[in-house]
Amino acid sequence: MLFFVYFILFRKEVKPLNDEFVINDRIKKVRNSFDLTQESFANRLNISRSTIGALENYNNNPSNQLISNVCNEFGINQKWIKTGKGPMKKSLEEIIRKYANYFPKEEAREALLNILAELENDAGDLNDKQDRSDFTEILNLLKKKYQKADRDTRGWITVELKRTFLENDEK
Repeated sequence: MLFFVYFILFRKEVKPLNDEFVINDRIKKVRNSFDLTQESFANRLNISRSTIGALENYNNNPSNQLISNVCNEFGINQKWIKTGKGPMKKSLEEIIRKYANYFPKEEAREALLNILAELENDAGDLNDKQDRSDFTEILNLLKKKYQKADRDTRGWITVELKRTFLENDEK
């Protein structure tokens, strides 16, 4: 009877040592690495929050289907989740290859090129914003220096700017 009371009170602290429970820890590690609550993790896997809670408290063992779903939804290596060996996450290239194989090569190629073009445009937008910010900073500095300068220096700055920008316009 005493063992039963002890088990009920402290079972969450007693962690069995078989491989199934180590898998439970890895599933929890996946959830934590994506900074998800049990609820949001369960929603992504189309299961109940109580199922995740039971796994994390070692009350349930994950099914092969659940392991597969975790790996597919979060890009996790199945070998890692089952054995702890290898990297936790699949490489982006691995994931892209897997899903690209569902389509004819030309269709997959076209989609990948479109995605690459979008990524390059996004990077260009970021560079443009940074360039504009840098340019604005330089103009503000130049304006301050111009305002503090004497008449001769202002004349020289004006002549140099006109010469520089007019020469570039002609090219």
